[in-house]
Formats: sequence, C-alpha cells, structure tokens
Amino acid sequence: MGVVVILSDIYAPYTTQSQIQMPTTNVHPQVSGNIVHINVVNGQAVSKGDLLYSIDPREYSLKLDSAKANLAAAMSELENLESQLLVDRTLLSQQKALYQQSLSHFERFRRLYNKKQISADQFEQAKSSKESHFYLVQQKQAEIQKTMSQIGPPGKTQRFCRPKVPWPLHSLT
Repeated sequence: MGVVVILSDIYAPYTTQSQIQMPTTNVHPQVSGNIVHINVVNGQAVSKGDLLYSIDPREYSLKLDSAKANLAAAMSELENLESQLLVDRTLLSQQKALYQQSLSHFERFRRLYNKKQISADQFEQAKSSKESHFYLVQQKQAEIQKTMSQIGPPGKTQRFCRPKVPWPLHSLT
C-alpha cells in the first residue's frame, strides 16, 4: 500500500476535479530607472491605474531642469537675434540712404567730369564712394539674411518656440 501526498501550489491551486487559473500579464514601465518603492505584493490582484511601483525621479528631474535651462538659453538667443535683426534693418536703411546720396553725387560728378569741369581724381573718388556704399548695402543685406536664417522661417518661432506668457525659470518646477 502506498500513501499519496497532494501538494498544493499557492499560485495555481488544483484538485483532481478542477483547476483555477489566474490571468497574468507582463508589466513594463514607460521609462527606465531604479525602482524606489514597490506598492504591491506578489499575487495581489490589481486594477488598471493602480500604482504598482515608483521609479526614482531624480534623473528625470535633472533632465527637466536641464531642458528648462536650454529653453531659457534658446529664448534668450532668439531675443538677441531679433534685436540684432532690428538693428541691422535700421543700419540697412541708413546704408541705402548713403548709397543713394553717393549715387546722386557720382552722377553729378560724372556729368561734370564729362564736361571737364572736375579732375579725374575727384571723379574716381566719387565712383569709389558709390561702389563702397553699394557693397556696404550688399553686406548688410547678407547679414540680415544670415540672422533671419538663424531665427528660422517667419511664424515658426511664434508657434513653436515662444510661450504665450513669459515665465521665470523657477516657476516651471
């Protein structure tokens, strides 16, 4: 005669006539990190939305602070570029006015030179001044184009980079 010993399994108990199965699922966090607190025990029934464990927030807090600092630096750089653009546009207007003045001066000297009323040196000086002012206008226009390319396409900085209300950095935490 033999003795039959039935051992039960606490996770899936069974008898000779029935079997109970518990649904299980794998759990994966959306972010990686060190677990600092586990809020459930093995085999505990949980529902959707239950807090199962907590991940150490320090790494993400540092990344957030870094991102806020980078955003503040980028916003400051954008403001500097926009200020430079305004200055450059003002200087371009001045350079255009000086070019128009030197062009007028050159045309007048060209007529006088053709009538032999001024020297070749005076004519060349007027011509050089006109060309110099023309290239200064070209240079300032190129600087404006460069600044505008650094700022980005019109409207994008307003929509994607600029907050509606400026905030101090410490208020984001």
